[in-house]
Parts: sequence; C-alpha cells; structure tokens
Amino acid sequence: PYCYGGYEEQVHISEIDAVVESGNEEMFCLPEPTISEVDQRIAEIVVSQIEDGACLQLGIGAMPNAIGKLIANSSLRNLGVHTEMLCDSFVDIFEAGCISNRNKTHDVGKFVYTFALGSKKLYDFLHHNPSCSSYPVDYTNRLDKIAANERAIAINNALEIDLFGQVSSESSGTRHISGTGGQLDYTYGCYHSRGGKALICLSSSVVDKDGSRRSRIRPFLEPGTITTLPRVMVNYVVTEYGMVNLKGKSTWERAKALVSIAHPDFREELTEQAKRMNIQM
Repeated sequence: PYCYGGYEEQVHISEIDAVVESGNEEMFCLPEPTISEVDQRIAEIVVSQIEDGACLQLGIGAMPNAIGKLIANSSLRNLGVHTEMLCDSFVDIFEAGCISNRNKTHDVGKFVYTFALGSKKLYDFLHHNPSCSSYPVDYTNRLDKIAANERAIAINNALEIDLFGQVSSESSGTRHISGTGGQLDYTYGCYHSRGGKALICLSSSVVDKDGSRRSRIRPFLEPGTITTLPRVMVNYVVTEYGMVNLKGKSTWERAKALVSIAHPDFREELTEQAKRMNIQM
C-alpha cells in the first residue's frame, strides 16, 4: 500500500546518492488467529473499561481481534488511535462508526501508527488513505505524545506475571518468545494520561505439550525470565477471572489481588507460596 507519513517522512534530494528501481513482492498477510473462549472473556472485561473518546493502542494476537469485534458491536463513539502497530481490529472499529479521532489532543483526525501488520483488508484500507499517518517509532512511542491524549488506553498481552507484579511478555525462563515492543512505553504513557489506563492481559493458565496445566500467575518469575514491566509500572491486570488494579497497593495486597484472578486450581498453592516468600501485610 501507499502509506502517508506526516513526521520526518521526507528526505531531501541532496541526501540521496543513488536511486534503484525495483518491483515489490506481494505483502505478507497475517493469518487471522482463532479467538478462544478465554480471549473472548478477557476482551469483554477490557471493553467494559473503555469510554467514549478514549484513544486506543492495541497489541498483537487473538485477544485484540476479539476486542475489535466487541467494540465494533458496541455503542462506543469518537474513539481515537495512537498505536505502534495498526491491526485489522482498527479497520473493523472504524467501519462500525466507532472511530473519529476527533477528540485527540494532537494529530486530530489521524490514525497514528508506526507499522501495520494484518490482512489484505488492512493494507487496502491504508492505501492512499490521508487519515492514516505512519510516524517513526520515536514519535509514536514517546511518553509525552502518548500521555498528551486524554483517556489513553493501552491493551497488551503478557506471558507471565509474578506475585510481586513483575510482568514478562518476552520469555519464559531462558526460552525467548517475543521482543520488547512498545509495551513499556505505552504502559508508562497511559499511566500519565489523564483518565488513562494500561491493561495487561493474559490467560490465567496454559496447558503444556505434555498435557499438564500451569499457572501464568507465578510466585516469582523463573530465573532467566526477562522482566518487561517492573512492578511499579503495572496498573490493571486482566485474566478470564476478572480484573485487578495494582496501583498504590502494598506487596501483600498485590499478591492477594493477583491470586483472586488466578485459575482456581492454583489459588491455594499461590497463597501458600506467598507466605513462604515472606510476603506479609
């Protein structure tokens, strides 16, 4: 697609040494992920936290797609978009009449993003669309730019969280799964946005290849696990069993809150682990 910029997208002819003409390969289209019942339940909780006029950032995966479908069928209006990644969900939300970008503090009327990844429908939406502006990541992910929009909402996935509130979205132990991305930037930015919320979403448990189930809420992160978000930055955490707000809570209060949204099979064990780790009131 031919995508418009709007910030540092031009290069002066004096800076060009050579021009090489080339054809373009067909764009990679991301297969549509399957939305599970857990994704759907988490999405329902998340959408209940979004207000008219909110400015959205969505991550990647099935859960953001579920959120997009729910918003598209909701009564939400005048939503804005300021995101690192533009995904198919935003097209669905726009076509349903829920996005206007008119209530944003800056880049009013614009979908602001750094890169797009999704289906041909998304790429066709971007093609010669003046309402979409691709900006450098040092613009989209700047704290002051994110925080300037009121009611900024960041919705991102995590792999694990421990009872202290530390979040890993990159690895499980030394097994690397994903990159850092903009999760830290948007969590911090939304924390400073007036009326903003940063929501970290994860299923309460996962079934391993051997068929055993383990909790994604852990007593502590396994050695070697990369900490994506320090506990002092973590605001809202959502599983299919509910949502908790860790802001301003003591270590014991954080642990107690996280246990309340853990899979029921692991709550007693997690409580005992917290006591053994000397997490007390």
